[in-house]
This record gives sequence, structure tokens and C-alpha cells, in this order.
Amino acid sequence: MNGGGIRTSILTGEFTLRDAYAILPFGNKVILANVKGETIQAALENSVSRVESLGRGFLQVSGIHYSYNPDLPVGERVQSVTINNEPIDLEKDYLVAMPNYIFHGGDGYTMFAESEILVDDTNAQTDAEVLIQYASKLGTINASLEGRIVVIQ
Repeated sequence: MNGGGIRTSILTGEFTLRDAYAILPFGNKVILANVKGETIQAALENSVSRVESLGRGFLQVSGIHYSYNPDLPVGERVQSVTINNEPIDLEKDYLVAMPNYIFHGGDGYTMFAESEILVDDTNAQTDAEVLIQYASKLGTINASLEGRIVVIQ
């Protein structure tokens, strides 16, 4: 999820439909694609390419842990990546859910053009709908820092 697509934070208390649509107001569809590890690596590099200027497009991830060094040159900042607790395999295909905005090149994410779409815009739910279903399934949301993204200084 691109950080710019997340528009607000919610305080503790009852989580409502209004909250879900306030957090994710753009109605992006969540598509599913087969994505090569090298493409994921390129996407993460794009994500951290403008951090020093608080540039758009910083990815919020799930199922991935990575570290990056903002002092290194753009394109060489990502230092390590694990997917489902395994080192990334640049040749392997991974199932990736992402907003159609990213898949179609928003915020500079042009690297997905060759990836195979499994669930396209027409058949996908919006990001807010996915959040609502997830929150409903959880019942109680217990947010905590998970250390998915580590900055190396």
C-alpha cells in the first residue's frame, strides 16, 4: 500500500465504516498479481528512493520485512528483504495484493507492467472494502509495531 493512499489515523475506540472510508478514501481496487522477486526488489527501491524529501509512494508492507539505508545512492538502498520469513528469491513468482494505482504505474511503480494479473480491476474489491472485512474478521484490532521496515543509519 502506498503511504499516500492512507489518509488518516484512527483513535482507539469503536471502528466504523466512516473510519474505513476516511482511512482509504480513493476507492482503489486491490488487484492480485504474480510478481517476480526482482520486481518486488525494484518496487522497494522505488519506495525508498525519495525518503529524504518525504517523497510520495513509500510502501506500507505486509508479509515482507526489509531494511534500507537512506544514505546510499538511489537504486542501492534496500539492503535485505525477506518474504514470509525467507530471503527473497529474485527469480521466484510471488502472489502480491496491491492497489491498482500502484500496479498501473502510480508514484513511479512502472515495474509491474510485465506481471501477470490474477484478479483485475473489474473483479477486485476496493481497499476500504478489504479493510472493513479484515476488521470485521478480527473483531478487535490490536495495532503494534512489527518492525517490517528497518532504517539502517
